[in-house]
Parts: sequence; C-alpha cells; structure tokens
Amino acid sequence: MLKIIKNSLFTAALLLAIGVVQAKPTESAFISSVAQPGSFAQEFLLLTGSDYSPSQGRIYATTLSNLFDNLSINVYTVAGTSLTGVIAGKNNADNLVASFKDAANQDVDLAGATAYKVVVSGLAAQSGAQFTLRASFAQSLSAAPQSVSAVPEPATYAMLLAGLGLIAGIARRKARQV
Repeated sequence: MLKIIKNSLFTAALLLAIGVVQAKPTESAFISSVAQPGSFAQEFLLLTGSDYSPSQGRIYATTLSNLFDNLSINVYTVAGTSLTGVIAGKNNADNLVASFKDAANQDVDLAGATAYKVVVSGLAAQSGAQFTLRASFAQSLSAAPQSVSAVPEPATYAMLLAGLGLIAGIARRKARQV
C-alpha cells in the first residue's frame, strides 16, 4: 500500500515537473537599428507558436534610454487592423521598455500559430541606435519585407520611344505603298 502511494506521488511530481517545463515560454528576439536620428517606424512579422499561451504571452521592445526619446509598439493583424493601439514605452532604470502583456489586456488575446504585424516606432536620438524586439511563445520574428516600387531607368524610356518611332515609321511606309 505504501509502495502504491509512493509511486503515485512520484508520478504526480513527474507530471507536474513536465507541465512546468512545458509552460516555460520560448522567446524569439530581433535586434534592429535606426538609420537616422529622428522619427522612425519599423514593421516586423511575428508568427506565434502553436503552444502560444495568452496567460504568458508578451511582446516588448527595449533599448537604452539615452538612445531614444520615446519608444512604442503596436500589434496589428496581417490585414492591418490594430489590436492594441500604441503602447508607449516607460523608463526602467537605464532602459526604455514598451511592453504588451497578453494576459493584462482582456480585449486582445493573440492566437497560436497565427501571423501578426508588430510596429516599433519612436524618436531616435542618434543614427545607428539599436533596439531589441522580443516575443514570448513566438515561432519566428523577422523584419517585414519593405515594398519597393520599380522605377524605370532612362534607357528603358529611350527604348520605348525608339520602338514607337519604328512602329510609326513602318505604318507610314505602308500607308505610302497603298
């Protein structure tokens, strides 16, 4: 009987330990720098893991407070709907930290295995200033690809005009032959 109780307690302790180990959040981090001093806004793509836990989920940006005048984050759906609104950073010793805690905001619970857009913005005091963006239970965190619109080179316009001139010349020659 005592052996059964010991085995049961051992099994319960083992299951509890496994549960505690599994509950420890994984964290992804991305270090980014600002090219020029002044106002900036940078977008990041965040993919939450399938083990995402709203009770422990957290997204935060942090930097040295002497590098930035202010720092804020905003979490969006991929379609562009703001979920959190702008969350302003607060001084924490020598650091400036802007933090979204999922459990603290009852109106917003992020979902597991879902993509989100995170925008970090603020005022950089100097060029090359760096901040770190971290997310708990994140499968991946990366800089959002910047959309670049194509601008034709002058040679492209020259070829277009030469082609139109050639077509006009051929049309004129055929009109004379008729």
